Amino acid sequence: MAITSVRSRTFFLLTYPCSWLIWTPLVTSHFEIGPIAIPEGTSNLVRLFGVLMPATVAIVLTARGEGRARVGRLLGRLRIWRVGWQWWTAAVVVPSARAPAPASSVS
Repeated sequence: MAITSVRSRTFFLLTYPCSWLIWTPLVTSHFEIGPIAIPEGTSNLVRLFGVLMPATVAIVLTARGEGRARVGRLLGRLRIWRVGWQWWTAAVVVPSARAPAPASSVS
């Protein structure tokens, strides 16, 4: 069996339960099932952890299997910018412009 298939299997076997460990309380809270009630502000933070769980598992497995140098190489790829600054500006400005303005509290 190839080592990459073992690593892929380990990644998926760890990612699935770790992600659902985070998503299950969010779902039960949203549908008001059971005793768990997660406030909206906290819910957004927990949702972020759920979204980042596959990346977290990948970094942990890389660190354990390959060492810190390999994690550095993996994360170093994030610094490769292959688009112009105009696109990065658009990525920040457009969603901000489309966001609804906060409601003012006029009495």
